[in-house]
Amino acid sequence: MTAGLLLGFIAYLLIYAGVKGVHPWGPIVEAFGGQAPAPPGSRSTGPDGDSGTSIGTGPTTGSAATLTDAAAKAKAAIERLYPDASYLGGYSCRHIIPHDGGESDEWSEHAWANAIDFGGPTVIQRKIQVWANLPHNRLRFKINNVIGAGSAVNAVHIDFFPSHAGQSPPCAGAPRTGRA
Repeated sequence: MTAGLLLGFIAYLLIYAGVKGVHPWGPIVEAFGGQAPAPPGSRSTGPDGDSGTSIGTGPTTGSAATLTDAAAKAKAAIERLYPDASYLGGYSCRHIIPHDGGESDEWSEHAWANAIDFGGPTVIQRKIQVWANLPHNRLRFKINNVIGAGSAVNAVHIDFFPSHAGQSPPCAGAPRTGRA
């Protein structure tokens, strides 16, 4: 049974690599912080044609409104794959809005610029939700939570590791811009 699972996983990687045009081990290597090898037969140094650098999870340089590296890479990938999606924002010093419409005292990952929201047609939101839940995308982009559109929020919410649950963001002393 173990051999069958291993063969199935290898087959999945090979099919994924053929469809996406990446090296079969690229998503796994990147998930562990390494540089993905160039796809077979290409001269690029990474699966996206970039330098192949791994995706960080800390804040990037710049203002507080700058997305974390993981959020910025996922945003770029989603916008490339789903051009009809509406980017609704990343950084916002705010608390979570529960889907039941209630109140929460817990800070949203948006307060660390570690979350992104996408709206648009329902079919696009569903595609983004499926894309973000695919195991190789969760690993590659360090996705922590994916929350689909609900009664209180009409957007797909994606946040990333590391989670800041239970912590106060740097903006906690600043005026809030709303609720997430």
